[in-house]
Amino acid sequence: MKSLVIFNPAAGPREARDALKKAINVLKQGNWRVEVVETTESEEAIGLSREAASLNYGAVVAAGGDGTVSEVANGLVGSRTALGVLPLGTGNVWARQIGFTRAHLFLGVPDVLKAAELLLESRIHPVDVGIANRRYFLLWSGIGIDAKVTEEVEARPGVKRRLGPAAFVAAAIVTAITFAGTKATFYLDTIKLRQRVILAIVSNIRLYGALVQVAPYARLDDGLLDVCIFKGYRFPQLLHHVYAVFSGHHVRDPSIEMKQVTSLMVYTAKPMPIHADGEPIGTTPVRFGIRRRALKALIPPTCPSDLFSKW
Repeated sequence: MKSLVIFNPAAGPREARDALKKAINVLKQGNWRVEVVETTESEEAIGLSREAASLNYGAVVAAGGDGTVSEVANGLVGSRTALGVLPLGTGNVWARQIGFTRAHLFLGVPDVLKAAELLLESRIHPVDVGIANRRYFLLWSGIGIDAKVTEEVEARPGVKRRLGPAAFVAAAIVTAITFAGTKATFYLDTIKLRQRVILAIVSNIRLYGALVQVAPYARLDDGLLDVCIFKGYRFPQLLHHVYAVFSGHHVRDPSIEMKQVTSLMVYTAKPMPIHADGEPIGTTPVRFGIRRRALKALIPPTCPSDLFSKW
């Protein structure tokens, strides 16, 4: 397979470059024709992926974290070129969700060589992509406190690289103490909902933050977005929601609204930050949609089959 590997040297641990070289050798031994390019600035992978698709590459492999995966996905939507991943980032949520790695988020390091071997065994499957305003997302989009945490972490890339996932934990604790929710109006397909909220997650996958299944009924090709609206205003309600999600009780908690929709519009009384796949994209209002099966992805044999409605 003719493939382009896009490496983000700013993502993940400092040993990533050496791990990537070994992974590339695995792919070449599997008869892949591999070209490698490094990014030097944000959003560069979008254009590189789009160009590779126009040249009929079989795959573009994101060698980095979920930000790199998201950029590559944005460049490949609607094309015949497939998205692959080598997990070299901080959270590696996409790689975890579809079975490329099961390394512990805090105690383990993804086996990139094993991920390369799984790429050789993968098959191409179409997956959905969400849309937040004009930005595609593969994983999820968040409104409220998690987007604020993302802003804080992304503003300090050195801290993120040094601390890894712990950078998000530290930022979440500091932000949660002072963050306040706001009144919001949600248009969920034909349903209108008004509620004071501290967080809303619009998910295309099940995992959230590589730790919990915030959307346990999500499938990657069902044409639906899984929406979780966390009601409340201050820190005590947020603590309740954290416990509910980690215990799995959020699916039946009356203070958490869960819906599956094809479109969603959100207005808030005060501007709330938004992120898409962990990248800040502005503030509310925001319109969400979905493009069903618009992205081809390399899915390993280790992926749970119930992630798809058609497997």
